[in-house]
Amino acid sequence: MNKGRAVRNEGRNDARGNDARGNDARGNEGRNVNDAREVRDVREDLVREAVGIPGLRPVVIGVTPWQSEVRLAARYREGRVFLVGDAAHSMPPWGGFGANTGIQDAHNLAWKLALVVRGAASVRLLDSYSAERSPVADQVLKVTGRITSMGTLTGDVGQFLRNHTATLLLGLAPVRKFAATIASEISIGYPNSPLNAPHGRRDPMPGERAPIRATEPPVGAGDRPRFALFGDAVGMPPDLLERYASLLEPALREPYHPDGLWLIRPDGYVALAAKAGDWSAVTGYLDRIAGVK
Repeated sequence: MNKGRAVRNEGRNDARGNDARGNDARGNEGRNVNDAREVRDVREDLVREAVGIPGLRPVVIGVTPWQSEVRLAARYREGRVFLVGDAAHSMPPWGGFGANTGIQDAHNLAWKLALVVRGAASVRLLDSYSAERSPVADQVLKVTGRITSMGTLTGDVGQFLRNHTATLLLGLAPVRKFAATIASEISIGYPNSPLNAPHGRRDPMPGERAPIRATEPPVGAGDRPRFALFGDAVGMPPDLLERYASLLEPALREPYHPDGLWLIRPDGYVALAAKAGDWSAVTGYLDRIAGVK
């Protein structure tokens, strides 16, 4: 943008049929923002700040009203059709919540589709997609709704309290870390997933994100999604890894604790947490995924 050039609509009508002068499609005179001096000055300041040209003199032709919307599909699957991302949920644009939630939708569905299409898993595995992701989007929508309510406060007292409280809290490192965790959604879990195996109190538990070790590749890495077993090989059926080769990584990984046995999903979440040596729990779970039981 050159210095001094006006910011204009080039005569095009907006989505409601209003032209660049604010007149509607029937010729009725609309409100020209240039008549509202205080609004124009604010918009000019925003344009100058955005383009980085202090002396710019833009002309604000009009302001289009915008309404924040929060929507969630009743279900994410209908037969062979799956909804992902913005097709499944509509969120306010700030914070990146819509993008993060949509990416996680795709990640959750991709490994399940891959296993089913390759014949390694039963088609019933796909039923877990909506059951897992819809509650997550519902939680995120509630958070973004609260943020929207705070961000759009109009009263002087409310704005004063919000701004000063936010400045105080965001000056604290633990609060900033917590806010980043919420925004990135890395703390998301599936505690009520139909894919969670029955379990005792073993950490990490089914539905939780499994710890990532810096010395190991992430579970699910590579061109084929597979579950990973974390446990001691004592008592393991000799043909287990070969029998479930289409579902399991070809080698065991070290257990998180000596007394436990864990099966981790291709997306890094815990599917099963059992006592060390409880191989029947592992084979029973994998048989259900494969559709044997």
